[in-house]
Amino acid sequence: MVDPAASWRDGPELIDAAWVLGIAHPSGYPLYQSLTWMAEQLPLGDIALRDHLFSAVGTLFATMLLIILTAQNWRGDPATHTIRHSWVCASIALIWFLMPSQVENAIQAEGYALFASLMFLILLMLETFMHRQERRYYLLAAFISGVGAGNQVMLGAMIFPLILALSTLNNIKQLLSTAGAGVLAGLAGLSVYAYLPVRSANFPSMDWGHPTTLARFLSQVTDRKDVGDHLSALTPNGTDWLSTLHHFIHFQIEWFSLAGLIAILIGWSILLWMRPRTSIMMLSAPLFLFCFFPDWESGTVLTGALGVEAIGITGLGMIMAWNATSVLAPLLLVLSIAALFFHSATKGIPFTFNRTHYAAVEIKRSQLLRLPYRATTLSGVAWFHLRALSDVEGIRPDVTVIGLGSIVSPQFFGALRPRHIPLLHYPARPTIGDAPTNSEAVAFLFHLMRDNRSNSRFFLDMDEDYLAPFLPYIASYPGLWWGEITAHPVANQCQILQHQLGKTLEGFITLDDRILRDLEFGRALQYGFFAWVHLMINRSPSCLNSAKGMLEWWQRWFAAIESSAMDGSHDFWHNVYGVIAARTGRDHEAFLNFREAFTNGDNDAGINLAIWYQQHHRLKQALDVAKETFLRSGSRKALILWKSLRMAEPR
Repeated sequence: MVDPAASWRDGPELIDAAWVLGIAHPSGYPLYQSLTWMAEQLPLGDIALRDHLFSAVGTLFATMLLIILTAQNWRGDPATHTIRHSWVCASIALIWFLMPSQVENAIQAEGYALFASLMFLILLMLETFMHRQERRYYLLAAFISGVGAGNQVMLGAMIFPLILALSTLNNIKQLLSTAGAGVLAGLAGLSVYAYLPVRSANFPSMDWGHPTTLARFLSQVTDRKDVGDHLSALTPNGTDWLSTLHHFIHFQIEWFSLAGLIAILIGWSILLWMRPRTSIMMLSAPLFLFCFFPDWESGTVLTGALGVEAIGITGLGMIMAWNATSVLAPLLLVLSIAALFFHSATKGIPFTFNRTHYAAVEIKRSQLLRLPYRATTLSGVAWFHLRALSDVEGIRPDVTVIGLGSIVSPQFFGALRPRHIPLLHYPARPTIGDAPTNSEAVAFLFHLMRDNRSNSRFFLDMDEDYLAPFLPYIASYPGLWWGEITAHPVANQCQILQHQLGKTLEGFITLDDRILRDLEFGRALQYGFFAWVHLMINRSPSCLNSAKGMLEWWQRWFAAIESSAMDGSHDFWHNVYGVIAARTGRDHEAFLNFREAFTNGDNDAGINLAIWYQQHHRLKQALDVAKETFLRSGSRKALILWKSLRMAEPR
């Protein structure tokens, strides 16, 4: 069931970072990198498959721990802790196992299967400590918490269960000595972070943040990746609390269904009443994580917290202790488990068989193979995937892969160094600091290309939209998704780019016409295609007709993929047509396209439609559309727009 090749998200980055014993994105994942490096040495298929199997094994281990943790959760009431109820424990673990967020972690290289395993193990040790009051279990939990936080800093949330578990100790002297010993055990576990400065000092090709100084080390460990894209109830903003609450409730229902969520809440209420200390201890870390990541739709970061939340179903089983002859209690338990299982299975099983991420990397592989000899590619998001293909699989050792982040944001991604580009001349001037301005980064890139024109041709991966200075220099190259950066500006660039896209897609179709019907490769192609269209729309008014022609070309050739892959929530075609119409002065056509896309469920179109109404002084319609868009998606943009329209409303 695991992905057969490197996947899209963080998988290629983590695979490559482990292979070169490098530094991954914050918090660096030192434990995960070390363990997966050992897994990569096993003779089991290709390197990516070994990393995916490591995640699968970690998931099975986490599932076993969740069964044991759930069973032990009933110890507080021996009347309910019987062998005939063990099916409940297995059912809860299976419900968690089938959740799409968990499946996504299990079938590809990702650190959250290990995260969930450590979380369940720590809670198991702490619950055993509270039941037996044997100090060794507490110290073991504290040490594992340190090791776990040394892999993913978010496991630091286990400090709350560690503190609350001490509430079972009535002797103050014993409490203080146990707490002190626990602090030392946790610090000993955190020593795994020594991996970061030691390995970074060797300048590996994957070296996020280059954490060789104390300031860089602390930044790497504590930075939250993609922080700007997510909300947090722990850093409240006056315009965000409603959106945060909306996301939290919406995704809870998405993960468990409304009926399942109600059953879980009732179960935890019973557990909190019957076993308050243990229940509060177990819930403290998940509640912290839910507050920190209330809008993480996929739930992958929260997979361990979701497993603990599902344990609440055992509270319904404890009702049977009050009246063993009642039929209502076991019926309620069975119905709740059946509802949760049905919800998880109907979402998780199709998700398991609908793997779509690895196709994008396979397209990058074909592009890498088509580059001319000793070419250099400047890449944005796809740098991780190209780096993995180059480092791990050894594809095209003559090609230099440069991540633009190492030049534009070296303080975050790690700076580009001469040893990273042995086939090129590293420019002596201009020098580039830890936090360069855009002009400094662009100047460095132009000097790099100028100094190496005689021995390398440069290509730009167009998956990014912050590369405006290079756009006038992009020329077509047969069969490549990327454009070649020339020494002089290119005339008639819009038509050239449109022609290049058509030729590239025709090359893919000629290679294998099944791509016209393949959902996985169609989505991967669509991602790159729309990056080009986005750039075309933002270039100049003269490029808008070319962008429209590109959209029409895609819809004509890839109609089969569009009908199977795109549901109403992804009707961005009409939205983009609306943007093009608005920018070319076709006002009514823009309105019709925005309205069509919004009716089909596209939330970006809802924002554009609300703005259109506002510009045409139809404030009531603008308010209604902005409000509906927010309620449907929880979009912060829609919420801010709705509030600004409310302020502009006549009193």
